[in-house]
Amino acid sequence: MNELRHHMHVVLAKTERWLADLVPASLSEIIVARPFPDRISSTYSAWVADEAGLTRLDGIECWMYHHGLRHMGEIEHARGLVGLQGMTS
Repeated sequence: MNELRHHMHVVLAKTERWLADLVPASLSEIIVARPFPDRISSTYSAWVADEAGLTRLDGIECWMYHHGLRHMGEIEHARGLVGLQGMTS
């Protein structure tokens, strides 16, 4: 359990550093231009992108926020399977 707590603290610290260094003006920067490579063209990311491509903000939404929500759903399901209550409701 101590290793898990240590890992959580390391991840949180890295995330906070990343957020502190994030330049708001860079959120509109195109980070993957159209046409998209195959690994992106059939994903949710391609749906939210504008005509030019995926912005940094799109990437944060798709690859960090939504990805985390999927894991939360998996955790909630696993907790239900072992008789525990959910964490978000």
